[in-house]
Amino acid sequence: HEISSIHQLLERHSTLSEFQAWLESIVTMLASETEVPKSSSRKEEIVLEIKEYVDNHLQDAQLSIEQIADNFSFSVSYIRQLFKEIMNMSLSEYILQERIERVKEKLISSQLSVLEIADQCGFISKGHFFSAFKKFTNLTPKQYREIHADSPS
Repeated sequence: HEISSIHQLLERHSTLSEFQAWLESIVTMLASETEVPKSSSRKEEIVLEIKEYVDNHLQDAQLSIEQIADNFSFSVSYIRQLFKEIMNMSLSEYILQERIERVKEKLISSQLSVLEIADQCGFISKGHFFSAFKKFTNLTPKQYREIHADSPS
């Protein structure tokens, strides 16, 4: 029965190159069906690794997308595109957001000065720090600390 099926299949393709093209299309289709979930989950794994790397290097004022790309041996454009695709935000936005979150934690949990905290969280410029903090919280760091000083951690 199987041999007659093979003969019918071969009869549908008059030349070997037609048969080869058909076979390649089947293999390509099967490969694409199995790769989609794998490649998607691999992308998510890479993004999780990037997030972990960022979290471990937030205090480094020199942290850059170039440094992250070098660390993972990918191009800057690929890292940017991949992160945006998976996280729906740019990598730079993520870094800034995480730095602000860390600043907020330290404002509440420590008595360090605002500028010491900004420095510990990787902000190089005082002006950039204050404008970013205000953009994310609608408060100055001092206002944020005063409002949250009484609330339990």
